[in-house]
Amino acid sequence: MSALIDMFEARSLTNAINRAKVIEPFVLNSLFKTKQFHAADKIDIEITIGSDKLAQFVNQHEGAQLIKKLSKSVRTLTLPRTFEKKVFTAFELANYRSIGNLYVANAEERTRIPNQMILQELEELKNRIIRRREQMACEALSTGKLTVSQDNIDFVADFEFENNVHLHSLTSTSKWSDANSKPLVNLRAWKRDIMKRCGFNADLLILGSEAADAFLSNDSVKKELDTNNNKVGVIDLNQSPTRSGLFIGRIMGIDIYEYNQQYTKPDNTTADMINPKKAIMIASQSNGFRVHFGPIYRIENGNTRVFTDEFLVETNTNEDKTALDWKVEQKSLPTIHEPNAIISATVL
Repeated sequence: MSALIDMFEARSLTNAINRAKVIEPFVLNSLFKTKQFHAADKIDIEITIGSDKLAQFVNQHEGAQLIKKLSKSVRTLTLPRTFEKKVFTAFELANYRSIGNLYVANAEERTRIPNQMILQELEELKNRIIRRREQMACEALSTGKLTVSQDNIDFVADFEFENNVHLHSLTSTSKWSDANSKPLVNLRAWKRDIMKRCGFNADLLILGSEAADAFLSNDSVKKELDTNNNKVGVIDLNQSPTRSGLFIGRIMGIDIYEYNQQYTKPDNTTADMINPKKAIMIASQSNGFRVHFGPIYRIENGNTRVFTDEFLVETNTNEDKTALDWKVEQKSLPTIHEPNAIISATVL
């Protein structure tokens, strides 16, 4: 950035945080690419079930035949809000302002060094938000719902996954850890089911860490991949991992990734964003994956002001003029509008 970021000016900080680089959110980037902004906190989301019926023939002089609309259910949700802040003392601010003058001489470096320090602080705030969105997206894919239970807030967003339709649990010898299991048979069956229900081919498989280990060590998988006259795919463990996933290979037109992201819970224990025993197959071409954003309200000069920024940064100097705080607010919710594009299976 060529201009010095103003630590005290909200617009300068908001512009900076929107351009700040963050850790790659694999699930958000792979699936939840569509962004929808709303003018109110409460939104209606439509969950769609497609139709596999055929168009009806009519003779030359008949009018149009009335058909049923897609089966839809509508849920009203309140977009969840995060609101966090960082506090800087007057001493810390003096260091930010003087660091560029102390160690460098040219004007470009005097701007770059303070900006770099400010961006590091903004990136941490932004990363916390992006990781929360990633965690919500992973939970929605894994369980078909999003459940939040904190001391100050509780809510559930249910995307209507059905047992034995969108949610599967392998049992007995069908578990991938069993010597008699056949994971590729499972994949073919799930791929057929997704195609039948939503009309799109499944092209992405996300495996939890234990599911990935069981898949790679399964004898039936290795045997079928080694059969020269029956090419079903290839395992390639030499690919560079993304920040949040390791590419395993491509089988039956499906890209397979091991997902390894974790997060720290309030009790300081870690948890996997995707259950290690899960295999989640997805038709990523479906338009049923979206992130909804809500407005941010403020009162200024006796009037209500509405901001539609993805992130809003504000500043405030305390009464004693000894500290400055940055406040970052946003409202967002990853949602699944077409559950038929997903099968989430517990394979161990």
